[in-house]
Amino acid sequence: MSGSGLELDVVVDFYDDLLPCHFTERTLQEMMRIFRSWGIRRVYWCGQSYASGLYEGETSPGIEEHARRTYEEIGEFIPAAAASAHAEGMEFYVEFKALPARHGKKLEVDVMPSNNSDPAAPQFLGIYLDWE
Repeated sequence: MSGSGLELDVVVDFYDDLLPCHFTERTLQEMMRIFRSWGIRRVYWCGQSYASGLYEGETSPGIEEHARRTYEEIGEFIPAAAASAHAEGMEFYVEFKALPARHGKKLEVDVMPSNNSDPAAPQFLGIYLDWE
């Protein structure tokens, strides 16, 4: 995006990328090479480490097996992905999902303080998450 002042970045939701298959070091390297060929300068990685347990006992078919095989081939996902991005000259940032929810679950969460001064009013603005 030369001269425009705009920058092209990409978000990788690694959980979703593990749904169809496992990753190897070559898969990660090729992913980052393709991103760089598109002019990507920064990768935002949305996903947890294998050690987090996020991928265990998941309801999505194949995710547990794909995560295990990926871990066996490349080790922890985040350092391996960071190394591949850096090898292509791209910045790499990790975004952790702050909510302790898992795919296919429902969760009601109080997310932020209310500005309402009425003591009878809810003290938090709540949200209800539902995804499957």
